[in-house]
Amino acid sequence: MPGRLHSRSSSSTGAWCLLAGLLSAALVVAQTDKKPIRVSSRLGIYATTQQNTFKLGAPVLLKITIKNFASAPVRLMGIAPELDYELMVEDDAGKEPPRTELGIYLLHPTGGSSMLSRLMPQEEERVVFEVTRVYQLTKPGNYIARFQRAVMADSEEQGKAFAERAFSPPIPFKIIE
Repeated sequence: MPGRLHSRSSSSTGAWCLLAGLLSAALVVAQTDKKPIRVSSRLGIYATTQQNTFKLGAPVLLKITIKNFASAPVRLMGIAPELDYELMVEDDAGKEPPRTELGIYLLHPTGGSSMLSRLMPQEEERVVFEVTRVYQLTKPGNYIARFQRAVMADSEEQGKAFAERAFSPPIPFKIIE
């Protein structure tokens, strides 16, 4: 729904590191998915921050916007923002910081109900993520966050040979003492 805000975090899978480096490819194979991944041309994910620098121990909030650029509605599964979007954070050395207990759980979530929603053409959905709920950002330094989200197949696309995902560009931020 347009303008919908949630103050939640999201997660990432081990395959995200592989996928993030292959965004320009039309098809890539994910380690955790049996189907190749197709980068979505229907959805765009964009992220912003009110500030690029955060004090050590302060919440790191990223505002995520997903927009339907297609001429038809796009189906999305909605459970909770931290399950709908996958988040990957890396430091300057390309290493993932330690995850919080929630962040570890989100690597392999279980249970929960879901709702199917439609994002109409040119419609946007906004979500606020608290990155520090998923990652232990205990060291000052430069970080990059990336998000991805699965796109549900339309009824005529059921059984297609690929999985469709939307990816965000990198979002840089800094932790200072």
